[in-house]
Amino acid sequence: MPESGTHPLMNLPGWHEIIEQHREMKPADFALQLRGKFGEMTPFLAEQLHAYPRAEKKLKGMHRPGWIYRKTSLEQSSSSAAARYKASLFQGDVCCDLTGGLGIDSLAFSERFRTVYHVEADPDVAMPAMHNLGMTAAGENIRFHCTTAERFLESFTGTADLMYIDPSRRDDGRRVFRLQDCTPDVITLKPLLNRHAANVMLKLSPVYDLMQLKREIPETDRIHVVSLRGDVREILAVWGTDNGQNEASVRAVLLDDDGGVRFSLERGMNDSRPDVDPGVLENEMVLFMPDAAIIKAGLADHLANQLGLTHIIPGVDWFLNEKPLPEFPGRMFRILEVHDYKPGPLRKKFTKKGLNSAHIYRKAFPLSVPELHKKMQLPMGDDAHLVFLTDRNNQKKCLFCSLEEG
Repeated sequence: MPESGTHPLMNLPGWHEIIEQHREMKPADFALQLRGKFGEMTPFLAEQLHAYPRAEKKLKGMHRPGWIYRKTSLEQSSSSAAARYKASLFQGDVCCDLTGGLGIDSLAFSERFRTVYHVEADPDVAMPAMHNLGMTAAGENIRFHCTTAERFLESFTGTADLMYIDPSRRDDGRRVFRLQDCTPDVITLKPLLNRHAANVMLKLSPVYDLMQLKREIPETDRIHVVSLRGDVREILAVWGTDNGQNEASVRAVLLDDDGGVRFSLERGMNDSRPDVDPGVLENEMVLFMPDAAIIKAGLADHLANQLGLTHIIPGVDWFLNEKPLPEFPGRMFRILEVHDYKPGPLRKKFTKKGLNSAHIYRKAFPLSVPELHKKMQLPMGDDAHLVFLTDRNNQKKCLFCSLEEG
């Protein structure tokens, strides 16, 4: 249990009522205007004022009034949806959350395991986590250890049904990418993890390369690419310690806000990409953009083949069809007009249409989205949806589209 790191607000009775009374104030204004009233507690109160609306959204269904947040630990925490999904993959007697942080993953695991060990080296993070989780009924089966993952594993004598680890990808503020450069070093810890666990789950950055992962941890047998609201939030590498080196499967998982799976698709890591026929780019066709998790998992062509879609451009993960598909996992756009990319005439067309803003998308196009906003003299906004691409004949095109509801 943490012996230090007590948060100052723990010694201020009624602090949560102060936050509720000032919810409409900006944290900076609160800190500036009320310093004389709340003294040295002002920055800590302002931090909660900043954190609470974010926590209520990110930690839907888990956040409790009276919880205390550190800005960094909240930013680095799993969302409640992702935590619930991870917990749904396993159950048993013992789970070790080796990088406990704010404790959201530990809280989700506590609903699936009889005992959860929350391991966090930083007492300034560990104590608020213990305070927060102690306010929940699930907190009764969570055991807190303020120590490093390395020291915990060296002293751990049992066998866990699951070891979960989310290594920090920053070193002195510099972002790192190789597992051996993260903290803790999973590559060095792997023998201890495999010795003391039946299963290991490793959380990785959304940008992590899946082939690099398989090279670094060849025993990985399941990879989950998890998205929420269209963005990849995390990649999970899972392996059973007695499974040998099997071919890994890759699963794209699209979550709803409660952590339920609204769509999933899976392939073998070494499966070849299916052939997808070329399509015809013309007015009234529907353009399909798969969810980011499907693209990251290398499953876009598998999805297109399954749904009978055609390629808009060879090698690009966008597709065409004559009609929308209501359950398509991604975004759909009706192509209203196809124009050659000629900035001057395009700007005149947009002015004539009364457009003052647009959402812009691009694939296989030499200009970035910010450059296209500037070139078209259209800031980000909802007046139009414009798609810029280079077609199969190497011609630059601008597609004027409307959003199709799924």
